[in-house]
Amino acid sequence: MKVRLLFLLASMCGGSLTVAQDSPATVFPEAIEFVQKTGLGETAHSTAMAAFQPALIQMQAQGVAQAGLDEVHKAAADFFAQIFKDPRFVEKLAAEYSKTFTQSELKELTAFYSTPTGKKALASMPLLLKQGMTIGENLALETAPAFQAKLAEIVKKHTPTPEAATKPLSPPPADN
Repeated sequence: MKVRLLFLLASMCGGSLTVAQDSPATVFPEAIEFVQKTGLGETAHSTAMAAFQPALIQMQAQGVAQAGLDEVHKAAADFFAQIFKDPRFVEKLAAEYSKTFTQSELKELTAFYSTPTGKKALASMPLLLKQGMTIGENLALETAPAFQAKLAEIVKKHTPTPEAATKPLSPPPADN
């Protein structure tokens, strides 16, 4: 349970809880405006809470009382609010947008997300992302047995002796 929660938290917080990324030399003011005007912090908070829901369901299945679930839900909401309301979140996210988009593109994005359709897209994003994760998880569960069988076949093919098959696997080489 702890490992799953830590993985969930890491994935919701950009993939890592401990590694900070450097900001680019230039953070466009248009990027800061985009992040602020579109409410991406609120969207990220809603997405994180939606992604946290399965953990609450698992706790409920393990017999945690409703009062405990309510307390965990509030603690998670407070935790994510602390992250996504932190001014560094806006700054770092704006830095990422500055790496990806030109100033002109950022102005276009801000204009789009200020329209009713753009606002609807932002409001719908957390639920759609959660539904997408659920769909992906279900498809992965469907196909996992075939994938596991394939992995076992590959390991068996490349394992010289039965004793070697019981040794722990080494981590894969780092991508550079």
